Amino acid sequence: KETDSASYEILVNNCKDIEFALTPYSSTHPPNTIVISVRDMRTRSVNNIACVLVHESLHLHLHKNKPGLQPEEEEYLSYVHEYNFICKLKSVEDWLFKNAINMLLYHKSLIKD
Repeated sequence: KETDSASYEILVNNCKDIEFALTPYSSTHPPNTIVISVRDMRTRSVNNIACVLVHESLHLHLHKNKPGLQPEEEEYLSYVHEYNFICKLKSVEDWLFKNAINMLLYHKSLIKD
């Protein structure tokens, strides 16, 4: 909330439930549930969990407001949003930056014009 009020608003306006699952990746169950993977929880990184919530809440927002997006474009936009959030954190692990950059570049390369 204090780090990025816009991301906080997207989260509270779109996420009503958070679940945990034995899945390799965190995801969503539209219209308003974020599923955090046990793998993400095992990182024991508060910053990573915050990034998961920011990233996945944008998926929920896009699902409601831009339902025709290509999956690759939606994923790209979610990683851009996550990266922008990471840039606002005061103390963040390098691997979070690297992952966000690598993933947004990867998903951008998959977008079909």
